[in-house]
Amino acid sequence: MRVVCVLLALLLALVAAVEKMPGEYEPINGPTPLIITMGDSITELGANPSLMGYQVMLTNTYQRKADVVNRGMSGRTTRWWLSQLPRVLKDWEHKHPSLISIYLGVNDASLINGVDAALHVPLDEFTTNLRLMLASFNEAFPNCKILLLTASAVDERTGWSAGRSNAEASRYANATIRLARTLRLPVIDLFTPTFNDLSLFYDGLHLNSRGYVLLHGLFITTVRSYYPDLAPENMGWAF
Repeated sequence: MRVVCVLLALLLALVAAVEKMPGEYEPINGPTPLIITMGDSITELGANPSLMGYQVMLTNTYQRKADVVNRGMSGRTTRWWLSQLPRVLKDWEHKHPSLISIYLGVNDASLINGVDAALHVPLDEFTTNLRLMLASFNEAFPNCKILLLTASAVDERTGWSAGRSNAEASRYANATIRLARTLRLPVIDLFTPTFNDLSLFYDGLHLNSRGYVLLHGLFITTVRSYYPDLAPENMGWAF
């Protein structure tokens, strides 16, 4: 019995010592912040470590400070995402997100007479869909921050030109910027840098590692400017 008591005392002393280690952090109060990246295949591939996807880099940037969840799905548009909002809102009702980024428009801007015509969403509907999504998020998660990302460009020298064009993509990118300004939301213009540097794509439409590094940098810079409380350096340790 004496041996057991001694061992128990040593264990308690060890636990107390660990809890009071020099430099030990004080965890934040409340749940771990949640960051959602919504989008299409470019966001889905953002979870690919071999491409240095932007969601992979965000997970590293926010390590121990926030959970970064990827909700990118290939071939999706604002029309599809709007139809899924009830499911999305229910999925997140148990833990409200702190930040939602929305990167859509690349598929919506598919040419109506091209090979990807089934994905085409008229520009007016695209803008309305985005507006409705934002209103729903604002109502369901009033403290959640929003970050919009515009449609990126396309390398028209590739096979993607059969269903996409930069003329059309730029219209959707500009519509996103106009909506963001109207609602006073931050927006990342991805069309301009990708149009000016087509080497940011690995296949003419989807970003390569250089493209994702650029996107990650723009993402963090924008968060620092508009939502400084969510800048990684300003957040406490969650665990």
